[in-house]
Amino acid sequence: MHFGGETFIKQYIDDEEERNKISTNIKINYLIIKTILDLSGLYKDFISVPYDSKTNWLFESAAEGNLYAYTDEWEIIDMVIQNFVDRTGISENVWYGKRRLKTGLKYNQPDWDSSLSIDNIDDISSGTEQQQKEQYTLIKNDPLDLISQTELQIDVSKRSLYTLESLLTFVARNIKEEEKDLLKNVFPSDIELHQPKNSGGNLTNKGKLRYLLYGNELATVIKHLFWTTSVGFENRMKLI
Repeated sequence: MHFGGETFIKQYIDDEEERNKISTNIKINYLIIKTILDLSGLYKDFISVPYDSKTNWLFESAAEGNLYAYTDEWEIIDMVIQNFVDRTGISENVWYGKRRLKTGLKYNQPDWDSSLSIDNIDDISSGTEQQQKEQYTLIKNDPLDLISQTELQIDVSKRSLYTLESLLTFVARNIKEEEKDLLKNVFPSDIELHQPKNSGGNLTNKGKLRYLLYGNELATVIKHLFWTTSVGFENRMKLI
């Protein structure tokens, strides 16, 4: 979807279920991307371009599931998203909410039920405003839906390890090590990924969180975002 010149298009989807699905995709996609940028210290630089004004407002409106919540200037939305696409290599379908960014995050234990985890949630954009806020917060705090599964006996002190921020931090630390090896220790120097608190004996001897699996798409997105502000995706490809 790309609008150019003086073309203005307002797309309205009649089907409520489809609208809620796209709205949910927007909320979750931008939440994942923003969390990665935050934990790697890149968010401030990322939103400072393009144009004279910062583009954090797009992430704020995306948290409401509506890219157009703060402006009716459709061409501006398109220009900002096209800039994000060019800088990250992440498909515009992800930025527009046409497609869910799949994390592949899994708790690799036989008793775990994945039906309510982040990749399988179809709708957090219906219900009252308060219900939507609660669902959005729950995804940030428990994206694998472990707390409700009492048979897993997740200790309260360990729950912080399974927030979206902590899970993405563990994955990003793995990716960083892989990238350093791949590129012979050439890596954006401004990225520091601190080990989440209370990790303790929950890690393997390689520093990975036990039972945590993640997908190739998430790994690729993290790699692309790592190079967004310091070297750039095209330069990263040249270094390989």
